[in-house]
Amino acid sequence: MSINPTKLQELALAAYERDRLRRALGLLWLVLPLVVLSYAICGEPRTTLVIGTVLAIAAVFFDWRGREMSSGARLGLIAGMAGFALPVVFHLTGLCCQLDIETAICVASGVAAGLLVASRLRTIEASRQVSFMLVGGVVAALAGSLGCAFLGGGGVVGVAAGDFLATAPALINVRVNA
Repeated sequence: MSINPTKLQELALAAYERDRLRRALGLLWLVLPLVVLSYAICGEPRTTLVIGTVLAIAAVFFDWRGREMSSGARLGLIAGMAGFALPVVFHLTGLCCQLDIETAICVASGVAAGLLVASRLRTIEASRQVSFMLVGGVVAALAGSLGCAFLGGGGVVGVAAGDFLATAPALINVRVNA
């Protein structure tokens, strides 16, 4: 029994894509704890579930796409975890509420996450740096926003603004040097 070479190529490609998707779905094990913690700590279930859903879809999609998008998604998720931790610690200790610095903490967490993503820019091939930064920045902002869900939409905007402040100069530098 012989197999048509075209059919064999189609089967190999399908198996390859299934494996890439299975690998990308593994990121959900990193997203799920963030969503659960945010849901339990921040007291904003709607905000948490919306951000968590968008983060899960974005992380899996970009990782499945591969190359610099995968690198950006994975690094963005790790950077976003750092961005998530800062406001959560301040919120749990009550420091942000006592000092009335909730929004500032959310902006600072976005800056921290964005700087972590930007710090890896030199390791990416020049022609792929813009997509790496955009994907990494978006995923980092989404993950970090889960830590600021207690402020609702304002926390999300704060983290996104901080992330933008940290990644925009690196993106401009990439475009100027291209």
